[in-house]
Amino acid sequence: VIAYEMITKQFPVQGDTDIEVLESKISVDPPDVRELRPETHEDIANFVRKCLARDPKKRFQSCDDLIAVLTPVITEARSRSGEVLQ
Repeated sequence: VIAYEMITKQFPVQGDTDIEVLESKISVDPPDVRELRPETHEDIANFVRKCLARDPKKRFQSCDDLIAVLTPVITEARSRSGEVLQ
């Protein structure tokens, strides 16, 4: 959720009341971060999507799984000279 908010400047689920937010969280996938910020690196967008999956089985199952996905993205970002990872 924090990564989604950092990238999009929006909370991933919307609603006018707490009940609407809860219903949205249960029944609606948040918009892909690339819909709101197309310049976002595809791997980061996939990472956020997987973190926010409604089905727990589709989320990362461990911190090691999460790190395995992020490490190549971070390594690539560090290898780019002067380019900022979005």
